Amino acid sequence: MPAPQSSRLWQPKRLLATPSALTWDHGAEIAARATALGVPVTTLPSDRLKLDLPDDSRRAYAEAKATLALVVAPPSKRKLQPIAPSADWRIDLAEGCPAHCGYCYLAGSLKGPPITRVYANLPEILAELPRASRPGHRHVALDRPRA
Repeated sequence: MPAPQSSRLWQPKRLLATPSALTWDHGAEIAARATALGVPVTTLPSDRLKLDLPDDSRRAYAEAKATLALVVAPPSKRKLQPIAPSADWRIDLAEGCPAHCGYCYLAGSLKGPPITRVYANLPEILAELPRASRPGHRHVALDRPRA
């Protein structure tokens, strides 16, 4: 029997941080961890996520997939999201996907570059959970990043 293959953890080639994200302790910790791993961290001039990507669409896609954006989740992202078609709910801690799956049906339907975003305001997101656990909700899933 062959030995199981170990999985390789994804590491971004760069981290773009919004100024608001760095005001959160969790955001500052993510930026510090990236720096310790040798990942270049760029603080953006505003909270708008603007990417300087090459004109070549293949290179732009590859660079976006290799970028992690550190942002603050807006109020709409801090609310329970239904998991269709089930009766379950989730709260996302990040969004996007760094994978390059050839069969991904979402790749052509997403607007904008396929960048992975991680939310710096984790305490604020988690504070929503007690209010979210109301009767009728069977389950709250802390989901992996989604595309």
